[in-house]
Amino acid sequence: MPDTYQIYYYHKQSYPAFEILNSAKSTYSECKISRKFDEFQCDVYVLLDDPQSNIIAIDWDNTFTAKPEFYASLIHTYLHAGFEPIICTLRGQDNDDINDIYKTLATNKIRVFPTDGQLKRHYMQQKGISVNLWIDDFFPCIASCDSNFIIGNGIDY
Repeated sequence: MPDTYQIYYYHKQSYPAFEILNSAKSTYSECKISRKFDEFQCDVYVLLDDPQSNIIAIDWDNTFTAKPEFYASLIHTYLHAGFEPIICTLRGQDNDDINDIYKTLATNKIRVFPTDGQLKRHYMQQKGISVNLWIDDFFPCIASCDSNFIIGNGIDY
């Protein structure tokens, strides 16, 4: 197994946003989907939130940055399918390196939401934004581990 091999955890039934990810990862032989929660095996968590939303929230550090070519392609695919991919990161707005995100994504012109360490789901809800799919390497940054959202995605932590 290559060092760059990634296992994506997804528990729910298929939805269009997930099918796009599933199709995109099939072109990358180093990615696979697991429907079994195992925090020691999963590299990225794909969590369904609001299937009516067109927003796909992708984490930056250790998610996008772990496979930038894959995620750049995925963002492009989501845009063409009518979704709005965004970056939602724990970084703060005033971090100097937040500019690296904008620079890297300049050709895609997608929105970036730095939460400054707040739980991402709560932060986005406070902004009035609902998310269809969260793609993140660390699910506790999205919502508290005992929340109905996390438990409903098959994570009993």
